[in-house]
Amino acid sequence: MDSRIDEARSEINDLRNEMRGGFAELRAQIDETNRRIEETNRIVVGLANHRHGTDGTTVFTIPQP
Repeated sequence: MDSRIDEARSEINDLRNEMRGGFAELRAQIDETNRRIEETNRIVVGLANHRHGTDGTTVFTIPQP
């Protein structure tokens, strides 16, 4: 009986560790996605806030973080 409990406990611990690793990976992916969204938003703001130079060129001002 004790060995079955120990085995179950070990399996539970393994599953917990696997879940924690999965959560850490998801967190890293979320952080990267958020970084890309912020970068895209800065570019969109720059596109919206453009101006035309006297020589006909278009000047974009992209905000820096």
